[in-house]
Amino acid sequence: MPVSLHPIAGVATDTGFVYPFWRDWDPWHRGYTPAMAYTSTMAPLSQKGPMTHLRRRTYLVATSGRVWLTWWAGRLREAALFVSPGALVVARIPPRVPFALANRHPAREAALTNLTDVAWRPGEAPEKRRFAGWAEAAAWAVSE
Repeated sequence: MPVSLHPIAGVATDTGFVYPFWRDWDPWHRGYTPAMAYTSTMAPLSQKGPMTHLRRRTYLVATSGRVWLTWWAGRLREAALFVSPGALVVARIPPRVPFALANRHPAREAALTNLTDVAWRPGEAPEKRRFAGWAEAAAWAVSE
């Protein structure tokens, strides 16, 4: 399964918008049940990765700011995850796909919410693999 991007329309309310980024009846959620949800922040001009999760699927949405997602699918691909009035973009990243996240804004922090189908627990061996750069990530992906 490749990385998939899903634009979500916001629903206007009296005070702003509601973004229903997880609904069990959406067809693209079939077979995916979150086991853990968390929010992480990214400092201005920061990057996480490249990395991959060996077992878990990642369901990622930017809840503040704009985060650039880059992933390896035979070549590098890139998309912006963002929230803006009326819309946001959700990314589904399958296991064993190298990816990186970047906040390119020079002054604003970004925030991401992640719904994973495999929870990580204290004391467990990590199921994340980190790469020194895209050359190593691509070589690993080809060897898989």
